Amino acid sequence: MKKISFALVCFFSSQYVNAQVSDSTVKILVKDICNCIDTVDINMPETELKKAIGLCKTISLTNLLNRQLITPELLTDEKKSAYLENRTFKQLAESCEAIKRIVASLNKVPSYREKNADNIFTPAVFFKTYGLKPGEVNNLLHVYNSENIGESKCQRLVDIRWTFESEADALEWHRKKIRENSESGNPVKERIEIEGAAALQVFREGSGAAKMLSDFGLKQRHHYFLFVYKNIACKVFVATDDKTDTRELVVFAEAAVKQLKAVIP
Repeated sequence: MKKISFALVCFFSSQYVNAQVSDSTVKILVKDICNCIDTVDINMPETELKKAIGLCKTISLTNLLNRQLITPELLTDEKKSAYLENRTFKQLAESCEAIKRIVASLNKVPSYREKNADNIFTPAVFFKTYGLKPGEVNNLLHVYNSENIGESKCQRLVDIRWTFESEADALEWHRKKIRENSESGNPVKERIEIEGAAALQVFREGSGAAKMLSDFGLKQRHHYFLFVYKNIACKVFVATDDKTDTRELVVFAEAAVKQLKAVIP
């Protein structure tokens, strides 16, 4: 259940219930919540889904109050609340099929096409200007390596594309894959804007990558540009020396957008 959506986490985060209730009352609460969630349209936007789940919580707790199975005074005890939340969550996760359907729906991501058009990648001639020569090429990515390792600030670049059936699918996939595609990186604090790059997010290497680089004695920085252009999700990864600022590399993401605009106006 590691990937439970924020909507479910939010559902159990507020301190409104009480732990000093019988097992039978907990079962009633679980049943009421599950029955209510079973009526929720799992295809609604996540913001609306969050509201619907919150409403189920309120209705279920109101039922307990009306039946005098809990008291208003007991609803304010944070420790008891947290204890019951854990009990309720555990039982819902184990027994409520409606919860399982929502989790599966929220964790599902759109599928990208098996094959990309070759012309959606930035042309190799562009990278030659920056001392980068072609390396590995496959359906999803084009790799470029420095012609002069140790002398060039750009040591390796990976240009990646994923093509979807619609822009909505590309944006959803992009949003749900941010952590994976940034390789658990740290967001860049400086504001970076690139015209045409929708939902742009920019990262530097995370603590895990930083430790790995240090362990191998590599003086590198890793930079990640993640964005969407129409129905295509993009990732531009650049490994540089340990002095290059991410803002100096915006040109590579701009080149990606420029090429996409040329072939998909």
